[in-house]
Amino acid sequence: MGALVLKILIVDDQEICRIVLKVALKDIGNECIEAENGEQAIALFKEHSPDLVLLDVVMPVMDGFATAPVIKELAGKNHTPIIFLTSNNAKDALKECLACGGDDFLQKPVDTSILVSKIKAHMRTKSLMNELQDKTKELEVLHETLRQEHETGQHVLSHSLSRNLSDCKNVRSYIASQSTFNGDICLFARKPFGGLYIFLGDLTGHGLAAAIGTIPLSQVFFTMTRKGKPAASIVREMNRSLRNFVPRSMFCAAGFIELDASGERARVWLGGLPACYHVNAYEGKCNEVLSKHLPLGILENEAFNASMDDIDFHQGDSLLLMTDGIPESTNSTDEMFGMDRVAQCVSREQTDVFEEMLSQYHSFVEDAPQQDDVSLLEVMAYKPEADDILMNDVSMFPWKTSLMFNEEFLRKDLNIASEVFYLLPDRPEFAVHQETIATVLTELFCNALDHGILQLCSSLKQDAEGFENYYLMRAERLTALSEASIEIKLEYGLDEPRVLDIEIIDSGAGFDISGITERPFDDHAPSFHGRGLKLVESLCRKVRFNDKGNSVRASIRLA
Repeated sequence: MGALVLKILIVDDQEICRIVLKVALKDIGNECIEAENGEQAIALFKEHSPDLVLLDVVMPVMDGFATAPVIKELAGKNHTPIIFLTSNNAKDALKECLACGGDDFLQKPVDTSILVSKIKAHMRTKSLMNELQDKTKELEVLHETLRQEHETGQHVLSHSLSRNLSDCKNVRSYIASQSTFNGDICLFARKPFGGLYIFLGDLTGHGLAAAIGTIPLSQVFFTMTRKGKPAASIVREMNRSLRNFVPRSMFCAAGFIELDASGERARVWLGGLPACYHVNAYEGKCNEVLSKHLPLGILENEAFNASMDDIDFHQGDSLLLMTDGIPESTNSTDEMFGMDRVAQCVSREQTDVFEEMLSQYHSFVEDAPQQDDVSLLEVMAYKPEADDILMNDVSMFPWKTSLMFNEEFLRKDLNIASEVFYLLPDRPEFAVHQETIATVLTELFCNALDHGILQLCSSLKQDAEGFENYYLMRAERLTALSEASIEIKLEYGLDEPRVLDIEIIDSGAGFDISGITERPFDDHAPSFHGRGLKLVESLCRKVRFNDKGNSVRASIRLA
């Protein structure tokens, strides 16, 4: 047994038997605990938690058959071997020993050499069981960590797709992930002047590693489609962003479809995906649009080809786009679906190519395990409705509006830029300059609130401590604020075409702006204040204060 000291509980109503066993076991270095019956044994087991129990069958008060199940229940997940000691060699009695929770048995009188051998064997088993329990606990911790990481990953990925258009009337999609995370990505966005952008991508591999690669693609897609950029420019930027974001071993087979505002023309870019099919209802045939480019993320942008195929699109036409998950899927006999079956599906004379493809695919794979992410898109020709056009029917005639914020609103200290931006027309002119407009609004509004209304002095922010004191004082004065207001006036194109004028007027006593506007501005000088107005001046055509200092007007060209 080596240096290992075992704690052994001996349960027998005959003292001589307990003494013999105790002497034999102590001689080899074990610690022994004695009990005369099952009731004592249970109490001592709770107190000492022994490693092994030697249990007599026939005892007063509580016999071994009644004691064993209780001890096993007390041991719980810990493996505590019970060796029955019995003078009864009847088969039924021995079977009962094992049935009630015993792990082994020995005939009385006990041969101590055999007993020691059995104890060693059971301790090896116990050691293995303990090791297994430790490994199980480690796996449980790893599983919980993995669950939390998956939960975080799902949240991040869901957020990255939160701007995805969910009500495309002319697009049908089937998306089946091979695992929790999808390495295929489907993106949709309306064009600002009418029309639609559609992107389908298949990242290398599947699962979380592939899904992470969808993040830069979705960021570029939503940023550039919002600005109404051409599809070729978007694809090129997606290639650059993906190449910079993921390892060289990863890339994205992709397809990009751009529908114009009339709904009668489509532009298609394919890189590494299976052929796209143009179902031409007018001519009654199906045309292949082959992939002519490498997947995204392989080539440097200088070598990247963003040229697109132009397709005449008529009422009743559709484009079928898929990832390789469909043609490369296999059935239970390891036969591949293949592009021949895909071509047969789209060439059959039926009214619904999309449903035919899905029906044939599911019939083929049946219950075979899915090996890859699967995505299928059908883009149908359509006549855009008013809701499908982002403010395209609103001409950019000159306009003006104003907003008044009282002390109740000012005390909330909200993000004024986000509140005001919702009032601006949803057009590319404003979307392109969103960051500039937001910066100017925020800086001028904060300037009016902090200096005009709250009468705070920027010179407090000379160092980190002063900076902290400044904002503590700001919070106190905001809480006590009463009878104050700030008005924002917005004018577009009144004085000059494509120029947005922002005027902010506060009800404060004004402040001396000469110290700020006349101070030299050093980009490299460490400073905690005084940079906001200089930043505004750099972004605007002109910035003008009134003499009192409680009104400022900034002009931004939206060219």
